[in-house]
Amino acid sequence: LEGMFKDGMLHGQGRITHSTGCVLEGEFFQGFLHGQGKKTWPWGVVYEGEFVHGSMQGQGEMWLEGVEASREG
Repeated sequence: LEGMFKDGMLHGQGRITHSTGCVLEGEFFQGFLHGQGKKTWPWGVVYEGEFVHGSMQGQGEMWLEGVEASREG
């Protein structure tokens, strides 16, 4: 865990690296990605965009690292 904390939870800019290999970075609110952020899965899939209470919602882009095609929406 790296970043700003409030009441023991990430709150503000931060970064989490899970034991599964997933990396979450961006704006956190009460421990969840909330606002602009980025999620990277260990197999190379990346989502960068809007999050609401930890869920990908709103505008964002998803791609596979090393592949030029991407999906926006």
